[in-house]
Amino acid sequence: MPSARGSAWAIGEKRRYMYRPIVFVVVAGLMVGCSTVSKKTNNSDIERTKNGEAAMATMFASRTLSVSIGRHSREVYEFASNPENLPKWAKGLGKSVRNEGDDWIVDTPQGPVKIRFAEKNNLGVLDHHVTTASGTEVYVPIRVLSNGTGSEVILTLFRSPDMSDEKYAEDMKLVEQDLRALKDLLEK
Repeated sequence: MPSARGSAWAIGEKRRYMYRPIVFVVVAGLMVGCSTVSKKTNNSDIERTKNGEAAMATMFASRTLSVSIGRHSREVYEFASNPENLPKWAKGLGKSVRNEGDDWIVDTPQGPVKIRFAEKNNLGVLDHHVTTASGTEVYVPIRVLSNGTGSEVILTLFRSPDMSDEKYAEDMKLVEQDLRALKDLLEK
């Protein structure tokens, strides 16, 4: 029959081995944390002022707007990726569009703007860059996603730092109208 002392020793050994994985995880976590802290930081994302001083990188406020469309995502993408169709649904952007090399020019009430679209792809990416008459470039990410037998069109609208609350709200309203027009047009 084992002695009481031998049983206590066996229980102690079991406990010691039971806690080994926990200790290992804690020590490994500390090592990873310490090695991360000691790594050199990459300063490529720090913006510089005119005087060369470090400044915080700018992040813009954004709003993601979407619309569900009762058409297959491939059909929606094919229609929306054709710049010649812009005046049919993106009335907030302009009334006419013409091709000039790799760019498309849209005539707006504020003057002509240049639009450079993402290359055709199988991922539903409709991103584009809009360059205003004043030379300001605006990035507009748009995606067409499958949603069951239909699709979802998602557009993220960034707010520039100098944009007023009223102007941002107006832009959101125009984008919502454009997305609704795209839906109405494709679901006819």
